[in-house]
Amino acid sequence: MLHTRLATPDDAAELARLMLLFDNPPRTPEQQAELMRNAPHEYPILGLWDGAVVSFLCMSFVSMVAQPNPFAIINDLFVEPAYRRRGLARALMQHAERLAHDLGASGLCLITGFKNIEAQALYRSFGFQDWALAMKREFV
Repeated sequence: MLHTRLATPDDAAELARLMLLFDNPPRTPEQQAELMRNAPHEYPILGLWDGAVVSFLCMSFVSMVAQPNPFAIINDLFVEPAYRRRGLARALMQHAERLAHDLGASGLCLITGFKNIEAQALYRSFGFQDWALAMKREFV
């Protein structure tokens, strides 16, 4: 059975496990919990299948002086490979959309890799369209 809910620092071990599978650096549950406590405008949402945490979505809220409403950004979305094509990504996205709307956001945007064609097709099936080019510069 499929279920989604907001993550709490009590879920840090499971979120750290999924983050590692998603190609993020390894973290202890304590480190993950601290990251969660220090990100008050980020909302991690967990996807569960038969009670097991098997997916997550992270959504951030950004307020801008040029916009009257906050902006919601989907930063990460991951479903364990064995649980793909069961509706988890769609359920996570629907949860994020409801939360963003309830918190007053004017819409959602997301960031994904240029070469991640499979994810781009999934997001387009959810109604997302190309909008802007995101660029980054790392500090050395």
